[in-house]
Amino acid sequence: ALTSVLAYSELPPLGLPNLSNTFAGIRQRVLSGLQGPDIPPCPSHIPACPSPPERFCEDIAIRMRWGSSLRPDYALSANGGKIVLTLTSSLDRTRRRTTTASLGPEAVISEDSSVGNCWSMGVSGQIGLSTPTVIYPTHVTVEHIPRQIAVDIGRAPRHMILWGVIDGLSNVHKHRWLVDEMKAEPSSDSPFRGHHSPPLTANHAFVALATFEYDISSPLPVQTFAVYDGIVASRMDFGVFVLEIADNWGGADTCLYRVQIHGEPALVVEAVAR
Repeated sequence: ALTSVLAYSELPPLGLPNLSNTFAGIRQRVLSGLQGPDIPPCPSHIPACPSPPERFCEDIAIRMRWGSSLRPDYALSANGGKIVLTLTSSLDRTRRRTTTASLGPEAVISEDSSVGNCWSMGVSGQIGLSTPTVIYPTHVTVEHIPRQIAVDIGRAPRHMILWGVIDGLSNVHKHRWLVDEMKAEPSSDSPFRGHHSPPLTANHAFVALATFEYDISSPLPVQTFAVYDGIVASRMDFGVFVLEIADNWGGADTCLYRVQIHGEPALVVEAVAR
């Protein structure tokens, strides 16, 4: 992103007094392409938010290395996250004709998002994830490779829903309140409208935490989506999640590179009360 901006930016001759203003403008254009939930826009009274060049480069390097979410990932295997196989579509059940070999679903909770290091399912499917500790979920992040280097960007997931397993009496009561008061469910144009659980449930009860669409036209291959406000406000805690993929962008199969679950650790007292 930085290289492309600098390549097409008109820089003034060295020594002119407006050099700092031009640099600040370039900074704003770069950050606008890297902007995520944790990067607020510049205040209106500070045009382009000028900052020292070393800080500017550091900000860009961090976001290009770690993505725009900059939040702890509780699904990451290195942090103790695991795949729940009973809630995960099997390869034989989901995978349709494809010419590429498939890694296991463990690829989805790995930090390695290099080309081809993904879990190939059918066009649709689901993956079960467990976190090392019970959390109050706030966001979910989905990563795919940039469209500029993808041979078939149609394999990127499109419509998705994050489910949470309802466990414990406290969460059951909170869920009843949500159903009665908040009516948190997918919008009328969502492919998940009317769904109350993923296809594979392993006899668990579920609640929808977020529905969203991965955008292949976005300049950001790492995209973060918020959990429903009602879920966050309810303080329901979860330790098992399911990401359900309804479709993709036209590919013969869907290639899921990485899924991240963000949130806050549940209070010890509330976790014990479950």
